[in-house]
Amino acid sequence: MTKSQTLRNAFASAIKPSPKMSIIDWAARNVKLSRSSRSEYADLKQTPWLIDPLETILGNTGVEIVINAPVGSGKSTMLEIAGTYIVAEKAGPTMFAAQTDPDAQEFFQTGLMPALQNCSLVNNLWPAKQNAIRKDFVQFTHMPLWCCGSNLSNFQSKSLDNVFIDEAWMLKPSLMTEARKRTHDRFGSKVVLVSQSGVVNDDFDLAFKQTYQHEFAYKCRSCGEYHRYQFENLKWDCEKVDDKVVWESIE
Repeated sequence: MTKSQTLRNAFASAIKPSPKMSIIDWAARNVKLSRSSRSEYADLKQTPWLIDPLETILGNTGVEIVINAPVGSGKSTMLEIAGTYIVAEKAGPTMFAAQTDPDAQEFFQTGLMPALQNCSLVNNLWPAKQNAIRKDFVQFTHMPLWCCGSNLSNFQSKSLDNVFIDEAWMLKPSLMTEARKRTHDRFGSKVVLVSQSGVVNDDFDLAFKQTYQHEFAYKCRSCGEYHRYQFENLKWDCEKVDDKVVWESIE
């Protein structure tokens, strides 16, 4: 390969447009989950409530996205997908913040880093210098990536395109404001607050109440209307023989 061909290839790779495939297909093809017991690659069809938030986070709309979801709903998987996509397709200085530095390093080393290492689209983006990769930071060839605890020290002196905060309900008062300031209100920047519910009227609760709120629902096959998931709407038929269920269907 000649020098001019190498230059053309590098230039074309740097200015490539965003992928046309859906985030469902992109994640299934490019994000390998080291901690999942359900599937080897990210399968958003198993967690469809994460699709719209991911499309908003990775798209060109929305400034602050607040996700209030229970334990085991796939929040960590969503962060791994978002982090891998940003590095591979939509570069920009990015921070993932957890409750403490050790919590952040655990997520980085056991979740996000393996996902990045197993993504072929990231192969040519790793830094040549080994000291550019630390237990809580990677200086890629095209962007920096931090993974740190939620404290005042980490929320200062950084200019970021993307700020992700996990378990945001545990943030100390005023830290959420400091985290928001890291984007400097630049065009296309995103602040993403991810958490289970915490205390009424704390910073996370107020942030959630200020959003356009959406709840995942299902379409009833009988009436054709959408309904919230509630236990009283669960219907089933069963047949019992000697007090034992031998056939059952649920809708």
